[in-house]
Amino acid sequence: MWFFFDTLPRENCIFFLILSVWAFAAFVILLVMAMFAKNKLLYVGMSLTPLIMYYIYLLFYSMCVNSLK
Repeated sequence: MWFFFDTLPRENCIFFLILSVWAFAAFVILLVMAMFAKNKLLYVGMSLTPLIMYYIYLLFYSMCVNSLK
C-alpha cells in the first residue's frame, strides 16, 4: 500500500517538459493567428494564458529535475 505514496523517479519530470512545450506551441499558434485575424487584440490577449502556462510548467520541470538529483 505504501508504494502508492513513494517518491517518483526522475524520468517522470518529462511530463512537465512536455506540458511546457505544448503551452509554448499554443502561444506561437495564437500569435500566428493574430497576424491574420481582424481582431488582433483578442488573439494577443488569448495568447497570454499559454505564455503563463509555459512559464509555470517550465518552473515545475526545473524544480522537479533539481529536487531529484
